[in-house]
Amino acid sequence: MLSQRQILSAIVILISIHVTAQTYVSGEITVNTTWTKVASPYVIMDSIIVNPNAVLTLDYGTIVMFKYHPDPAMKSYMVINGGIRSNGTSDTAVVFTSDRDKSLLDLYGDGNASIPRPGDWGFFHFNNLDPGEGEHGLDWTEFRYGGGRNPDTISSPEFYPTLTFRDELHSEYNTMWMNRCAVTHSKGVGIRMGNVRIYETYITDCMHGIQLTSSTCGLTNSTIANNNGYPILFDGMKITLDYADSETSNYFIEEFSGNNIYNN
Repeated sequence: MLSQRQILSAIVILISIHVTAQTYVSGEITVNTTWTKVASPYVIMDSIIVNPNAVLTLDYGTIVMFKYHPDPAMKSYMVINGGIRSNGTSDTAVVFTSDRDKSLLDLYGDGNASIPRPGDWGFFHFNNLDPGEGEHGLDWTEFRYGGGRNPDTISSPEFYPTLTFRDELHSEYNTMWMNRCAVTHSKGVGIRMGNVRIYETYITDCMHGIQLTSSTCGLTNSTIANNNGYPILFDGMKITLDYADSETSNYFIEEFSGNNIYNN
């Protein structure tokens, strides 16, 4: 298993990217589409919705920035009703972040006049996937500064997730997966876990780590650390550190092994 330093070092290598273009996007993706490092950053002005049977592919090194809106009801977001393949690598990750994230580039040239904060953008929502043929998932992909908008009927902002995976994914396809990813600085929950398998992923510096909504999810060799609240939420329960790290967590989650949970 790679260390946190190795994974995050691979992610922040994007800081040195020379960005030559920017692409403003919004609306629906109705056909198979590829976003590239060369055309980065892609700035989502309000929303992107990937329709059923369409697949969005992100090449390694692609940067996606969500337009900041101060009004929670206006925060930009992304919904996957089709498929997604995020092909980050150990050398050059894919990053979804706020358009105020200066660690990647100063998009507006305003220096320190604006800084990124948790909740700058809304959510990334994986719905009932109908992706067509092929594998779908996230490799070496980071999500920063999300969790600022309610994706459905969540009662309190502290539980707004950056990532949501629905419980009932399309029955003809395999479970979605995340491999060697990171979710950081979520204003609410880092990941709301439905039908998804997560491997060697870091959920750090969020309000809460993960929320379990399905017993068919899996978390393996991952780290939940330095979050302000609880590492794991399940069905209204706030699971303590000791309990989350025990074998009995398998009661709540189909696969749970090799994880590091600390300082929450």
